[in-house]
Amino acid sequence: MTRAGRGETTPLPAFDKLADDRRPQADWPHFTGRPSAILLEGWCLGVLPQREAVLAEPINDLERTRDRDGIWRRRANAFVAGPYADLFDRFDALIFLAAPSFDIVLDWRAEQEAGLRGQPLDELTPADHARLADFVAHYERLTRHMLAGHLCPATRIKLDRNRRRVEWS
Repeated sequence: MTRAGRGETTPLPAFDKLADDRRPQADWPHFTGRPSAILLEGWCLGVLPQREAVLAEPINDLERTRDRDGIWRRRANAFVAGPYADLFDRFDALIFLAAPSFDIVLDWRAEQEAGLRGQPLDELTPADHARLADFVAHYERLTRHMLAGHLCPATRIKLDRNRRRVEWS
């Protein structure tokens, strides 16, 4: 990260959720001077690694069919234990917006997708829903792990299915 001083600019990385990738650096906004705070948003920020024994059993169809040997989930866990842990250690604070359960995550992602496309939710096709279900399945293990409390120390805001705060701890 650039540590800008007075009169300099700080580039602010931006993510394109529809493309599921970073926006080109030329499209990033810039902040003039050094920001006093930087807010970073992301799905699994602060997740802690899982024990090796937990990784042995697949938790969904994606893991059963496309990661039978657990190679992908062990690799992801190594990143969580290594470079991601190093990043999370640099956070001054973490706020975890906790879904009421994993069962709502696909619905919320479909709502977000429709909104980003500027279309009503009921215009998403069955193929769109299948693609989103596959996408969400990649994050199921880590999301369930976080919902069970396995994350860096954080302020936890538990949400209801309408995203209203029901608990704060």
